[in-house]
Amino acid sequence: MTKFMMDLFRMPDKVEAALEVIQAEVVEGIKKQIKDTKPDVFFLSPARGASEFYSPKLWERLCGNILRKQQMLS
Repeated sequence: MTKFMMDLFRMPDKVEAALEVIQAEVVEGIKKQIKDTKPDVFFLSPARGASEFYSPKLWERLCGNILRKQQMLS
C-alpha cells in the first residue's frame, strides 16, 4: 500500500490508467458471474477505497470514477 500511495503522487496518470484496465476486467468478470449465477443481490466495494485514505480531490479522481463505472452493473 505504501508504494501504491507513493505512485499516486509520483505518476497519478499511470496509476489511473492501470486502475481503469483493472476495472474493465473486473466488471466483465462480475457480469459473467452474475449471468451464470443469477443472484438476488450482489455487493461491490472498492478495496482500500475508503475516503479516509485519500484527499477529497484524489479520492474523487480515482475512487469516485470507479464507483460511478460500477453503477453500470445494476
